Amino acid sequence: MESDKLAGFVLVRKITEGESPKVSVAEFFILRKYRGQGIGKKVAHKLFEMFKGNWSVSWLEKNLPAKTFWTKVIMEYSNGEL
Repeated sequence: MESDKLAGFVLVRKITEGESPKVSVAEFFILRKYRGQGIGKKVAHKLFEMFKGNWSVSWLEKNLPAKTFWTKVIMEYSNGEL
């Protein structure tokens, strides 16, 4: 993995409305040539560590790769607890 190359970007937002503040993934993008190398998973886990608290992660219903990615990443990070 080349550490000096831009592989994608992430936008995170803090939602402070309501009784329980949440952290949300507003945008998450990994360039196609870097996908499948575990970079996205590492970035997601790093985000969960950087922004502790209640998370909200969503994707478009038709985006099956995103559903597969986030379900796997969250299950691994949370040891099977969604």
